[in-house]
Amino acid sequence: MSAAVEMYLDAEADGRVQSLRRALADAGAGWCVESIGDAAHLSLAVFDAIDRSRAVSALSRFAESCEPLTVSLRGVETFEAPEPLIALAVPADEELSAIHAELHAFLRSLRLVSSPQYLPGRWVPHCILARDVPAGAFEAAAAAARAAFRAFEATLCEIGLVERAPFRTLWRRRLGE
Repeated sequence: MSAAVEMYLDAEADGRVQSLRRALADAGAGWCVESIGDAAHLSLAVFDAIDRSRAVSALSRFAESCEPLTVSLRGVETFEAPEPLIALAVPADEELSAIHAELHAFLRSLRLVSSPQYLPGRWVPHCILARDVPAGAFEAAAAAARAAFRAFEATLCEIGLVERAPFRTLWRRRLGE
């Protein structure tokens, strides 16, 4: 089972992200937004395969020790590979980088190793607005997102484990509880 560990933005920030996703849909990237099908988040680790019960047990312990943290969403960025996507840039400040490294150290101690691009030192924090955007709609959708975007702060308040393809939430918990 392909899976990801995600941290979710607070409800107000999620509403802002959903509004930006609607702007992209209106600009012609509708199915690219709808295919995301999830709450606004940052992916911290991605696995080609994972033992669900081991991962949930580990993440439950991690969630208890991790307090909510505030992040800044500072702009719209685009990625060409491994898939074309439009996302919100989230600077990796000291606190976010430390939480990310802590999570990966914890996962490694349990022999759960993420895909290389999500490892500390290689990870680029971002909040996806649309993925698999066709070349013909990519520039217009990115321009629409940039025009609608205003910088904002968000609180990462929950952590979860999701199955990818098809998307399905497997487990979710508030941080610090």
